[in-house]
Amino acid sequence: LLGGRLKLRQWGALTILVAGVSAVQLDSMVQVAPGGGNVLIGVAAVLASSMLSGFANVYFEKLVKTTPASIWVRNVQLAAFTVPQSLIFLMKDSAQVSTGGLLTGFDSWVWLAVALKAIGGLVVASTVKYADSLLKSFATAISIILVCLCSIPLYGIIPSLQFAQGVALVI
Repeated sequence: LLGGRLKLRQWGALTILVAGVSAVQLDSMVQVAPGGGNVLIGVAAVLASSMLSGFANVYFEKLVKTTPASIWVRNVQLAAFTVPQSLIFLMKDSAQVSTGGLLTGFDSWVWLAVALKAIGGLVVASTVKYADSLLKSFATAISIILVCLCSIPLYGIIPSLQFAQGVALVI
């Protein structure tokens, strides 16, 4: 789509990245949900989600790099798709909104989450514009590992050997 080709070294790095993230995620899945569910449907859903996400990343990269619109314009255009969804949720909570206002329930933690999401969107758009979606994928994988590592002291989770191996592959 963008006319670029991956080198053998990049394919190897992607394969190792997928193996590492898979090991970490499979390890946490076994600890959290030890039974039930259909593994085949789960794997198919993850593969479909990954492929659709990859196509979306490449298309977004093409849009950002080949059109003259700024990152700000692109982010506003992408945010416009959230308006219909937000209106549906707004209608569901219309009684609370009419009595307490549109921002009812917003405290400092919610504003912090909103700010982090906004900053994250700008960082992703900048990464895609000035680097590529492949680098964004590596950054996302590293952030998954960092979140897992932060959950060790926060929630008292003891990492398994599979988790450590997955982290080593990602890094």
